[in-house]
Amino acid sequence: MLRLEWTTPAADQLEHAQDYYHALNPMAATLMALRIVEAAQRQCEQPAMGRPGRVAGTREWVVGKTPYLLVYRERGMRWRCCTCGTRRRTGCDTRVIPERGGAA
Repeated sequence: MLRLEWTTPAADQLEHAQDYYHALNPMAATLMALRIVEAAQRQCEQPAMGRPGRVAGTREWVVGKTPYLLVYRERGMRWRCCTCGTRRRTGCDTRVIPERGGAA
């Protein structure tokens, strides 16, 4: 199984979403955060499940029962979540953080 890593921007996006939805409905916010984290963990087990991403070298996974999309890349034994944003945000998956010394 791959090791799950979150980039700082992706972790910040998840935290921001949690804060936003918690103000509206704390229980729903907790369930949504759990779904996102569980989806990321499932992707570590079967990384090819997602669709090819719009940015070369990435894949995308729509998190069921949420408005969120995970953009990730597999590097060796690491599964790196690069973006955790809403599907409604135009270009959400184009803000993928490039690997050091490599292309996006």
